[in-house]
Amino acid sequence: MIWEKMTDKALYETFKQAVLDIAVETVPGRQVDDFDEQEHPEWKRFFFSLTFFLSEEPYVDDFIRTVRNRLLKWPQLTEDKKSDGYIYQVWKSHIQSHDYWSVSFWLSEKYEFQEDSQP
Repeated sequence: MIWEKMTDKALYETFKQAVLDIAVETVPGRQVDDFDEQEHPEWKRFFFSLTFFLSEEPYVDDFIRTVRNRLLKWPQLTEDKKSDGYIYQVWKSHIQSHDYWSVSFWLSEKYEFQEDSQP
């Protein structure tokens, strides 16, 4: 997919705001401006990351699941059924050196969830 700056940036912004609203709703003490944002140098695509203390671990999976349930664009089952939402990838990583979770989101061509642990 070619990253079309204006159209895709607007879609990205609405997606980001929807995810951040869910973070505020599902994680106690979370603020809507509590994230990091970058443009991936290789993909030329924006993504954003949220970090969570290990003590917030019970909320992390609930947050990711809630985002999926509310925002993921599911395939249409019939011609007259509308399928709103976003197609995105999410990457959940345990950063061992600093003992926290990092969860990153970006728009994509297909839904994918990755989980790993980094030194």
